[in-house]
Amino acid sequence: MPTRDELFLAYRQAKVALFFERRGVGLVELARFERNLGRRLDELASRLADNGGWFDGLPEGEVWVVPKKLRLNDDDNIVYIGGKPSNDTIGGLDVQIRYTPSPECAIVEVLFLWQFGPILESLLSKSALGYRLELQSGRMSKTRRWLFEYWPKRYEEFRTNPIDVATKEISEGHSVVLLCADITSFYDTVDPSFLLDDDFVDELEESVSSPLENSSLQISQYRSAAASLLRFYRRFQHRAARRTGLSWTTGIPIGALTSRLVANLALSNLDQSIEKRPNTRCYKRYVDDFAILARVEGDQSRDVDQVILDHIPHLYIENSAFRIDESAIKRPGSEFRIQRSKCKAYYLSDVSGSDFLASVRRDFGRLVSGSRAFLDPTIFHETGQQSLLHVGPPGRPLTVLREADRTRLEHFELATRLRSLERATILAERDSASGLVKRALDETIRFLSSEVDWVENLDVALRMLKLGIRARDWEHTDVLYSYMDDIWIDVEKLRAAAGRLFHRDREITLSNSWVWLRNYLHTMRIEAICSVISPHYPDSPPRWLRSGVLNRTRTIQWSTLLARARLLAAADLRAFDREDDAFDDASNNVRLQNDGFSSYDAELRQRFSRVNEFVEICRRLDDRPWIMSPVRLFLCTRPPSYFDVARRVLYRTEAGLRSEVFTELLEMVNAIRGTQYSDPVGEVIDEHTVYIPGRVELGDNDFANPQLILGNLVLSEEFFTRAATRKSASNTGDPVLTVERLRDLTEILAKSNEFAQRHQPSPSLLVLPELSLPRAWFREVATHVSRFGSFGLIVGLEYLHRPSDRIVFNQVYAVIPGPFNSTATWPWTKEFPAREEFTKLNELNVSFEKRDKRESRPRTVVESQYGSISVLICSELIEAYRISDLAGRVEFVAVPAWNKDTSSYDHLIQTAGLQLNAIVGVANNGHYSDCRAWAPKRTRWERDLCRLVERDTNAVIAVTLPLESLREWRYCGHFGGCSDGSEWRPLPPDWRPLK
Repeated sequence: MPTRDELFLAYRQAKVALFFERRGVGLVELARFERNLGRRLDELASRLADNGGWFDGLPEGEVWVVPKKLRLNDDDNIVYIGGKPSNDTIGGLDVQIRYTPSPECAIVEVLFLWQFGPILESLLSKSALGYRLELQSGRMSKTRRWLFEYWPKRYEEFRTNPIDVATKEISEGHSVVLLCADITSFYDTVDPSFLLDDDFVDELEESVSSPLENSSLQISQYRSAAASLLRFYRRFQHRAARRTGLSWTTGIPIGALTSRLVANLALSNLDQSIEKRPNTRCYKRYVDDFAILARVEGDQSRDVDQVILDHIPHLYIENSAFRIDESAIKRPGSEFRIQRSKCKAYYLSDVSGSDFLASVRRDFGRLVSGSRAFLDPTIFHETGQQSLLHVGPPGRPLTVLREADRTRLEHFELATRLRSLERATILAERDSASGLVKRALDETIRFLSSEVDWVENLDVALRMLKLGIRARDWEHTDVLYSYMDDIWIDVEKLRAAAGRLFHRDREITLSNSWVWLRNYLHTMRIEAICSVISPHYPDSPPRWLRSGVLNRTRTIQWSTLLARARLLAAADLRAFDREDDAFDDASNNVRLQNDGFSSYDAELRQRFSRVNEFVEICRRLDDRPWIMSPVRLFLCTRPPSYFDVARRVLYRTEAGLRSEVFTELLEMVNAIRGTQYSDPVGEVIDEHTVYIPGRVELGDNDFANPQLILGNLVLSEEFFTRAATRKSASNTGDPVLTVERLRDLTEILAKSNEFAQRHQPSPSLLVLPELSLPRAWFREVATHVSRFGSFGLIVGLEYLHRPSDRIVFNQVYAVIPGPFNSTATWPWTKEFPAREEFTKLNELNVSFEKRDKRESRPRTVVESQYGSISVLICSELIEAYRISDLAGRVEFVAVPAWNKDTSSYDHLIQTAGLQLNAIVGVANNGHYSDCRAWAPKRTRWERDLCRLVERDTNAVIAVTLPLESLREWRYCGHFGGCSDGSEWRPLPPDWRPLK
């Protein structure tokens, strides 16, 4: 029987997997389960002991009738523009049966995958890419958050790998055929009984590593567990039959965690058969989608049926579809069919074939790249320029291999834009963001109102409803809510909007199925609303919320909706994470008491100890989102990122670095996030010097000259004034958080990313001006940099206000991506204001903290893939102490600046650069401009490495820093042996390397 600790860890993995399934239902039940987690886990342990373990006797969860695709009778030769066709065009609605497991069932599914998942996974081919278990050295980690591999990387491999191989084959002079196909209603056609077939068990037994003494015991345990799993699946089939009135002899539940593995196993023998075909050059399968690349020899068939038969074995034709011979692949009872109309075969050769493949890859790459952008620039376009809902390259459709791919990729691009809109509502102040949201909602409502296919647009409607609620655009949300009511407020309207129901081409005549379809849609809307509503609206909620939301046949009142929202927030199951969605201190409303888990094993006790250290750091910083019990933080679906933890742990770096700080950071991140990183992001060389290894792979080279990117970001004087203006109970002043400012920042980040991508694999570093970034935006920008790691960042943040008095701090932050998605981040604080800055701050009744220069601490120096770097903040260029402190310690000095007197920089930059024998890069406010990089070269005209004077224009300039040459000169210049003909100026007479 599983221990309490194992049940606790299994719940954590089940919760994360179910939340990111994003089905939109069942989250409230998870939150209720977690509210009394200790008692509920005790009850589960007792049930498992009574019924011999596994799935028998557990609460089963819910089975839903879900809309899949609307059947339309449109004539392809008739096009409706500006008008909506009548409902006579609707030929019915195809539905899917989905399953939301109970928390108990989901936990036991995790236990099953822990014990048998690695053995079962060993039967799968490497060609099967989707829904693979997250294995480390052939084992599943119980303390990791993830059950399955990160899907975007695997999906990208599925899309691009066959194209890469095809391109290579064509370049070698071969002709190839690329076949794309899928299995119709895949999950519904799997007969899972093969799990106990003798052939399968024998194959499994052979895969168990011998000479394991317990291999026979494992197989015996597997038979018992698999038998219980099959009984669980049969109960699902019986409930599906009751929901639809149809017979169910096959099918595994869509939504169950074990179904993903079972579905892959169902096709494992077919995968191997395709791979063994003599002409197969590449084969990849993502769940039910196939991509087969084969070399063509002899005549090219003009018949797609023959192509399919040539390259997919064990097929025969049945009722206009290809059916897979289940006995040949040893999956008796299954009903796998490949739909001929959805198959596509491409004969490719010569330059034309390569050009076509390049176009497919280019369009997919553009979508992937767009999803990795800070914000999609489309959201800032004004009405009449580019439609939010228009997808694909401007002026032409997406180049795809199948029409089904086009739909999927268009949804992907639209989802990217919606995420950008959601992020904009978080970052920009509400009045400014409302214009973006109103335009998007207005366009969406017009689009939905003119479309018959409400099923295709269901996800868009729900996401836009959430966006409107988040932005408090009650006028448009009222219209969206009414639009939904008109389609599925009750069974009668649903019948009018769908006509008839079908499942796998079988008509559903059971009237109760309409009720379950309505129930699903109502539940989806309730969950969407509760994921974003807030009790902090300055005015009362709109009429449709105030009067309650219909759920099935009863109305859920506003107070109940808020209670549900609070429950979801306490369990971290809302649409936004805790730092973006402080919901009435929800973490303290529903507490997880530690005394309910007094018998932790040693590993968990150590993890909770590290989590508690992080909580205590947040408490000292008065950082409210993460002040909670360590157990609750450990259970968060979206815990603090590596950057979030590093930002807090490394905040006091200017006071001196402890030698163990990076090891402590690593242990905290592993404890909080369930990761298993083994290498710290950095190493402390001395109290004020750190080493951060690069994230970029450079092969045999230890160092490659980095690219410096200087951001000419335009900042108005209003930004300074508002940032320095003290606002009651705020530590960030009164910042300007407009959409226009967000658009300018997005433009700079996008241009910087283009430069960085072109310079890869060598690293790039972006420097932005002093006081250029509102503190409220720093987390999103830094997370973007940390996640994709195309460049490092040095940026000036707006003033930090100390609440106890009228002191402000002017800080510059570094965000340095390290190896394996790690991140280092810390501040440099300006200790003395510039003269003009001092005057303006006095006028606003704030000031810097008074310091004696003798109290100044040495500046932190970072040795990294960007060289040995540090920071001088604007006027610090003329501070003698700062220059002397950095002498012999740096190769590159970043200078974020807000300077009107740009002409003075000619002398300041040269003086600092000559004294330090270092390259100096200045990123000045784009309103005054003059961004430049200067190097102490011997030849005068070579000293300006780059310079940009382009006032009131958001732009970037980039240059490769010659650090390798500088290092060589420093070494021979200090120790002797250099020729007089060096490209560098001589070292200062007193120059010494201080390391």
